[in-house]
Amino acid sequence: MQTLEARRTHCQNRLRRCHDPAECAALHTEKDQLTKKICAVHKELRTAQKIPPRADRMRERIDLLNAQEQ
Repeated sequence: MQTLEARRTHCQNRLRRCHDPAECAALHTEKDQLTKKICAVHKELRTAQKIPPRADRMRERIDLLNAQEQ
């Protein structure tokens, strides 16, 4: 994720100095694609971070159900 953000920052910096319309359009396109990739990675990261607490709660509930059955 850090490399994607660094590449996007690089594109933004190049856009500030850009005077050629064709090159500006290409940089905008590249920046937009990088932003989409960053959003996807960020969403996966948030989902992955939610798994361990949910797994612990599920494990506790399973143990409780097993104890009730016995």
